Amino acid sequence: MGAIPKEITLPTVQFQLTDGTILPQRSSQGAACFDLIATGVEFLPDGTAICNTGLRAAIPAGWAMLIYSRSGMGFNASTRLVNCVGVIDSDYRGEIMVKLVNDKPGYLPQVKDGSELRNVKVGDKVAQFMIVPAFNLPFEPVQDLDATDRGENGFGSTGA
Repeated sequence: MGAIPKEITLPTVQFQLTDGTILPQRSSQGAACFDLIATGVEFLPDGTAICNTGLRAAIPAGWAMLIYSRSGMGFNASTRLVNCVGVIDSDYRGEIMVKLVNDKPGYLPQVKDGSELRNVKVGDKVAQFMIVPAFNLPFEPVQDLDATDRGENGFGSTGA
């Protein structure tokens, strides 16, 4: 393995801001992800919600945006992304949107002061994202794969 470069030049991610949005931000200095904030929410008859973010992005070639649920929404409101992880490719230029589902339909836990029910609304942090390298690795068909100690041992084979 080669040495890790001391300085890495990272490409810039361009965002087109609409609907009065601001550039995505981290909630804390040590946060791994940037927050996506709802600028519009449409509740569908199936119990899901489509959230607009007002953001369009130009992800550099060789990179991708991965969108994840926020832990607070999962723990406090049993709400998550419908597709679990969203992938925004570098050639997509449309609005970034997320679709949420509540895993306990009809159940909305109370917020800290107990005065109102938690629901998704405009201004909420509805998801989080990180930009990661998306290598275009070559594929090669082979007759046999190299041997490893684990081999074909699968589910549970490395411990509980």
